Amino acid sequence: MPPRAKTKPAPATPDGTQVPERAAVYIRISTEEQASGAAVQRAQVQASCQARGWEAIRPSFEDLGVSGGLPIAKRPALTRLIEAARAGAFQHAVAQALDRWSRDLYEFLALYKELGKVGVQLHSVREPAGEGAAGQFSRQVIGAAAEFERALIGQRIAAYPLFCPGHDSGATC
Repeated sequence: MPPRAKTKPAPATPDGTQVPERAAVYIRISTEEQASGAAVQRAQVQASCQARGWEAIRPSFEDLGVSGGLPIAKRPALTRLIEAARAGAFQHAVAQALDRWSRDLYEFLALYKELGKVGVQLHSVREPAGEGAAGQFSRQVIGAAAEFERALIGQRIAAYPLFCPGHDSGATC
């Protein structure tokens, strides 16, 4: 992968005082039945931002009842997050786990690259992957594992449709 753009510096006040860096909070749950998980994700991500000294912008970007296997273009909140990143609204984008961003390795890496081009760093509370070769490797392995897990879930649902109430036998949760 090409080198990432440097994170945009946090703005300063007219007297030169640094303003805290800003972070977008991204929440994704796959089914409406998992609605309580959104509050857990939100609390964990906001706490992580606070611990890092970042201001979590409001409102958070939330794709509720949206599969991580869908293309980014079909995920409204993630699409808005990308648009806000392009507009320079924040320097960091944080989710509870890398698989919240996508359960498709290609889509995840494309998102990582897209955000990097505009100086936004993508983060996970659960799997902190650094920069450089080791960070790139970690993101790719975790992204591949998320895609594999999604395929396994699909196989279980096809074999046992009651596993995922309210979904057709070929759906993924």
